[in-house]
Amino acid sequence: MQEISRAALATVLAPQDLNRVLTELNGQETKRIPNWEKLGPGDVILSSERGNYKHNIVYRFQRRFRKFEEEAAKWTHAMVYLGGLHVAESNSGAKDLVTGKFTVEGTNMLALTRYSANHELMVCRPKGFTPEARAEAARYAAIDIAERRRTYDRGRLLEMAVRAGTPRVAVAAHSVICTDFAMEIIAIGGGQLLKEYNAGEFSFPAQFATSEQFECEPVDYFKLV
Repeated sequence: MQEISRAALATVLAPQDLNRVLTELNGQETKRIPNWEKLGPGDVILSSERGNYKHNIVYRFQRRFRKFEEEAAKWTHAMVYLGGLHVAESNSGAKDLVTGKFTVEGTNMLALTRYSANHELMVCRPKGFTPEARAEAARYAAIDIAERRRTYDRGRLLEMAVRAGTPRVAVAAHSVICTDFAMEIIAIGGGQLLKEYNAGEFSFPAQFATSEQFECEPVDYFKLV
């Protein structure tokens, strides 16, 4: 793992972004910084809690009901990269079994370093996503979070467990799960995969990891020294 200093990191991040990135690293034994050079706005970031993902209800749904293989089912959360080592997500507000911290419930923007210490991360890049469309997707997410701050849709999660490909509700809905929010950012914000979005596809994180419409690879890291 390559090393990077705080001074070097300060040359590539805005002060407010740097502060949030470093704050999330407090208390982490190994301070891992995702390699921003290999991430772009509009990329989907999947996460899996190291050693604890089998306790996650999304894993159980994916493995038991949707019959995904273990390597795909372990991805239990989806976010969208915005730039500056920050992501957009919709979270259930559950307690992190590793850190003991509670996540913010609903849609939120946060530093990716929240997940880098105790989670495996996978980046899934939508094929054919232009730089202009990526920028629009990131802009859409930032505005949506700032103006609407939707809650997490637990009913939608249970609905998908019994019926795959359930059509998504209108964008105006006040509640949203992580995968629907990720696809909304890509489709409505970036104009990519609109047909799939309207059909209710990519309702589970594992679908991003196994789709030929995305190029996926593990997230690379720097070590903060």
